[in-house]
Amino acid sequence: SAIATPAPAATAAPTTAPSSAAPPSRRRLKPTVLDQDEEAGAWVEALQRCQDPELALPDPSLLPGRFDMQVLSQLDTGVGDEGLVWLCRGDLQEPRQIDFSMAAQCIEEAHGGAGGVQVAVQSLHGRRERIKRPAPNQDNFSITCLSEGTAFYLVCDGFGPLGQLASFRVAQSLPGLLLERLEAADPGESKEQLLTAAFKLANSDLVSFAAQHGLDLSCSGTTASCALRSGDDVLVGWLGDARVLVATVAGDFAGIDLFAEPHVPGGAAERQRLEKFGATIQQVASREGGGGAADRITVPGVEDAPGLSVSRALGICSAATAGVVGQPSLAKTTFASAPGLVLLASGGLCEFLGEGAAVVDVLLKQGQLQRQGPRQ
Repeated sequence: SAIATPAPAATAAPTTAPSSAAPPSRRRLKPTVLDQDEEAGAWVEALQRCQDPELALPDPSLLPGRFDMQVLSQLDTGVGDEGLVWLCRGDLQEPRQIDFSMAAQCIEEAHGGAGGVQVAVQSLHGRRERIKRPAPNQDNFSITCLSEGTAFYLVCDGFGPLGQLASFRVAQSLPGLLLERLEAADPGESKEQLLTAAFKLANSDLVSFAAQHGLDLSCSGTTASCALRSGDDVLVGWLGDARVLVATVAGDFAGIDLFAEPHVPGGAAERQRLEKFGATIQQVASREGGGGAADRITVPGVEDAPGLSVSRALGICSAATAGVVGQPSLAKTTFASAPGLVLLASGGLCEFLGEGAAVVDVLLKQGQLQRQGPRQ
C-alpha cells in the first residue's frame, strides 16, 4: 500500500528533513512466515475471523472527537470488493461504504479542491509464488481531515496470520489518539512528543482489543508510516519496514530529501538494543526464491518463535520482551516555498521498487504522477 501526497507548485515546498542514506538493497522476507501455521490452516481461520462484524466493521468509538472526514480502507475478508472503502463524517450517523472514486472526490474537497494538496492511494494484494493459496491484503490505510488545513495520513502494513486485523485496528486508533491529543496539548508539548505517545497508546489499544476478542497476536502485528500535515508543515513518522520518502520536485528536477531507513535487526543501533534484551539474530535464506536472505529475530524460550525481520512493530506480543519496540522515527519537513511530494509506503512496495531515486522515477515518469496528477 502507498499514499502519495504531491504538493502543487503554488503551495509546495522544499523539504527540510535531513537526507538519509538507505542501506544496501537486499530482498527481505515478510516479517513472519510460519509454515506450520499455514499448513494447519491458520490463515484460513484468520480470514474467517475477519468476517466477524465486530472485527470487520469500523469502530466509531475510535474516531476523533472533532473531525471533518475520514476515509478508511476496508478489511480484506477474502470475498473481494477491493475498490470499496469506508467514509466517516460528522454528519453521518454511521460509517458508509463507498467506491474509492467517490471517496477521492471527498478527499479532494477536504484538501481545498483541485488547487490544494493532492492525494493518491494504491493498495494491492501481495504475491507469494511458493504458496498456492490467495494471499490476503494485510495493508490498511486511513486519511483523517480536520478543519484549518490539518490532516493525518497513515499506512499500516500487517504481518502474520492476523496481520490484517492488526493493521485495520491501528489504521483506526492511531488517528483518533493523535488528533485528540493535539487538541488537548499543553503549550510545551511538541507534535513529535504527541505522535510518539499516540503510537504507544495505539499499541496498548491493539493488545487490549486482541485480548477482548480472543485474538492471538504472538506472531502477528503491523508496521506503519504516517504524515501529519498542518498547513505547509509536515511531520512524518515510520515504524518497522514501512517507509517514508520526501522529495522536492520542480519541473524536471527531482531531489530526494529523505528516504527513511527501515527498522531492521541488521542496523547497528537496532541490533544493540535487541541483543541487550536477549534476542538472537540469525540470517535466514528466503524460501520465495531469488537467493535473498534476511536477518531475523528469534526470542529465547518461545516455542516456534517468529523469525521477525523488523526490529520495531506494534503487536507481535511474543517479541515484546526481546527489544522489539513500537516507537517510531520522526522527521520534519515543510512545503512552504517549493513543490514536492511525500510517499508513505508499506515494506513490500519499497522492497520491489528499490531506493529513493528509483521510487521517484516510477512515480513521476512511469506512473506519470507529475503530468497526470495523483489519480493516474
